Amino acid sequence: MTYNTRHSKSGINLPNLLTLYLAAMGMVVLLSGFSVTEVEFNSMDVPPNKFKIRQAKQKGLPAPEGVPGSPVKATLTKPEGKGPFPAIVMFSTAGGWQDTPRHWRKRLNAWGYVTLEVGAENEFSNNLQSQNQVLDAIGALEYLQEVPYVDSNRVAVMGWDLGAETALWAIDALGWAGKHKDRFVAAVAIYPPCDLIAVGQFFSPALIISAELDGLAKPSSCERLVKSVPSGLNVPILKIMPGAYHWFDLPHRPDLTSYMTFSQTFDMTYEYNAKATEAAVNHVSSFLEANF
Repeated sequence: MTYNTRHSKSGINLPNLLTLYLAAMGMVVLLSGFSVTEVEFNSMDVPPNKFKIRQAKQKGLPAPEGVPGSPVKATLTKPEGKGPFPAIVMFSTAGGWQDTPRHWRKRLNAWGYVTLEVGAENEFSNNLQSQNQVLDAIGALEYLQEVPYVDSNRVAVMGWDLGAETALWAIDALGWAGKHKDRFVAAVAIYPPCDLIAVGQFFSPALIISAELDGLAKPSSCERLVKSVPSGLNVPILKIMPGAYHWFDLPHRPDLTSYMTFSQTFDMTYEYNAKATEAAVNHVSSFLEANF
């Protein structure tokens, strides 16, 4: 079924409410043999501006302090077994996890990956600036490096829509990610708005999956991004799903509350496409196997 932006409301998911209740009670939820835990960590501290440091030194003043990271909620899911497992930090669409395909987590866990879904279960994204969400990504990476069953040298980042933009910024050498000593080994971006990626100096391999008929995150912008990557750096692999629209891998109708500005501008069409989803799953599986 194909939807347009005039059909935008979705119902309350009772199993999700139960999961949230159990998590609020401090309990670990067991789903299909996987342990699911609600966790919290701090985003990356923002270091003081170098210009302000120089100014303070010239004036004989104490060095300015950076901005401490803020608390971030997330859902941590562990596969069966002792590990250590590779891990994937995941970022949702601008509509939050309720508008993001949840079957990906189950697939990744079944493949043997720990997943960390950044953001509360049923909330819209509080920060619609992907470059700033990279601070959350780095904080998530630091958090996972302390989890005993995670292989700290094998952590990737993955996202959809706005979260896909975040995933690409999280491996960009000239963004916040380039200022941190620890880095993601790979990135997966599903229907990202590539025209918002200004640099593209990627220090890790990336897989970009676009939809041919996507009116919001147009594949042509991702083609331009791939062509603009400087020689000698990691050039993303771009896969375009033929006949597919935005949200091609989302089986249910999304709630477009946080997309109203975009939808009014682009008259978004979205549609679940089982064939495109299967192809995307195969591309992601092959990419992760090759880069882990």
